[in-house]
Amino acid sequence: MAHRLQEQLDSEHARAADGGMLWPLSGDPEEKLSQARKAESIRARSEALHDVVRAEPVRRLTRKAGLTAYATSSPDARTDVVLKTLRQITDVVLFNLCRELTRICEHQRRKVVTEDLLREALKSFQVKLHGACEHRHSACSSLKRHRRASPRTTSGNSEAEILHERNNDSCVCFAYAPFAKLVRMYMREQSTLDNPVKMSRGVLSCIQLVVEQSLVEVLERARYLMRQTTKKKSDTSSPTRQTLFARDLRTVLVTLGHRHPLLSGRLRPALADPPVPRAKAKAKAKGGPARAKAAARAKRG
Repeated sequence: MAHRLQEQLDSEHARAADGGMLWPLSGDPEEKLSQARKAESIRARSEALHDVVRAEPVRRLTRKAGLTAYATSSPDARTDVVLKTLRQITDVVLFNLCRELTRICEHQRRKVVTEDLLREALKSFQVKLHGACEHRHSACSSLKRHRRASPRTTSGNSEAEILHERNNDSCVCFAYAPFAKLVRMYMREQSTLDNPVKMSRGVLSCIQLVVEQSLVEVLERARYLMRQTTKKKSDTSSPTRQTLFARDLRTVLVTLGHRHPLLSGRLRPALADPPVPRAKAKAKAKGGPARAKAAARAKRG
């Protein structure tokens, strides 16, 4: 009897952690659309996420989470690449947040998302917003720029990057313009009216800060999971595996999905990065497009 009850609780926990499909406020979820509309929706969302969640911001977020290495490629590139999985997690976080913001604004008949409405939406997800949303958050300074300012006090190893990124608390890593375009696309997806809800620059910047903090929290939990599962409990040495994989992130989502409503929901499919043209790849390998153009002019001359 106890064993059967435990199996029932495990299955219920799995269903709660999976979260089911992401249902918008109006219309059907993406899984129930026709093949043509579904392919168009996946393509538009993948392109917008590709412009925001790029390789360099992801590397800085992983350093902020204390990670020294993560998987950038794998034999099965569709499932075990950290960059693509973080794009899918960003999609879930923005979908849930924009859905709640749209619901509150339409219920209160508000046309502009203000700071108090954002705090009310985050309160339903048990997330606290620290600071005000009056101005845009500044972009985090890179370690290279910091190294030029004080070359004697910094080094090029990963530990120095982790220390530098963890000192940047109130700044953002994603580019503002692509992120604002992405948020507006999600707000149009959730809106039940002809004109979607608008928001100011300060509120957009606060949403960006919340999304990046959610990604860092998932990465930190995945780092803890990796450290605890790659060695015995009685072993106090460092773990044998230092590289983070996408399966670690998905395990964290299954574990935290029923406790963190902002992370609940099934990961929607996303397209892979477009392949780099062969001419651009050769130019990049030889030193960039400027050097390739100079070599071509030298040949013609």
